[in-house]
Amino acid sequence: GIALGAAPLSKFIGCWEHHIGDRWLIAVNGHRTPTKCSTGCEVPPFHAYVERHGWPGGLLTPFGGTRLRLGDEPVGVGGRVQEAAILKVYIGQTRSRALITRLTALGFGEMCSRGELPPRRQPFALDNGAFVDWRRGRPFDDVAYLRTIDRLDQLDARPDFVVVPDKVAAGVASLEFSMNWVPRLRGFSPLYLVIQDGMRAQDVAAVAHHFAGLFVGGTLPWKIRTGRQWTMLAHAIDKPCHVGRVGTFNRTRWAQRIGVDSIDSALPLWSSKNLSRFVEALRPSAQHEMNL
Repeated sequence: GIALGAAPLSKFIGCWEHHIGDRWLIAVNGHRTPTKCSTGCEVPPFHAYVERHGWPGGLLTPFGGTRLRLGDEPVGVGGRVQEAAILKVYIGQTRSRALITRLTALGFGEMCSRGELPPRRQPFALDNGAFVDWRRGRPFDDVAYLRTIDRLDQLDARPDFVVVPDKVAAGVASLEFSMNWVPRLRGFSPLYLVIQDGMRAQDVAAVAHHFAGLFVGGTLPWKIRTGRQWTMLAHAIDKPCHVGRVGTFNRTRWAQRIGVDSIDSALPLWSSKNLSRFVEALRPSAQHEMNL
């Protein structure tokens, strides 16, 4: 890009584009918001979109990429692209301007919890805060959660998903608790059901039509042991699978291996070393595996 006079990419009004012969098109979005390229396809922030003979070829980031497939309509102006599989990352909220700039440049979204709206980065998702309540030995704060939900209507941006309240490690009781919240949350952004220790696949599948995706929560040993099962179930019923608290090198590599669609963590915020290790784990060159 530097040799072609493309740097800095932010100087271009839209995507920077480069044709290789008459077969290939590369469109790079150097902006913080999704931007359409000349063929009408929307390129995510800090991604490179590739076409071959007018057909989608891939989406690339500094950490790798994904092969693309066509949706139900032809790709072109107004066309639609579906991603085959790409790991989306949400990192907890920070007030550090330097960290906000770096996380945005890395293409990482923000995982907000209740009381943290508005988000400081885009895209974002909204967690329910139940895990923090559980860890501190207190009941779920439904008043604070509903107050945060009400604030969503005041935002211009919409979250990628909203996590429905749950009960940590409570199995069927958590499932029933979450289902009781569904009528109260209808009309908001896509709802994700939290999977907890003790839930059974058949019970989750029976109510999955109420949700846009599955969120694997629960205790860490159970999550590691059953994560692949829940990912396979989510994909079998055509829904994305998110896994929470995936911030170490080993867990990040594990999440990639089992094919989850998105992860979140606050651990990379704790130190520059943590963030560097997290970024390293996302790179295709990170081949060595360790015990979880």
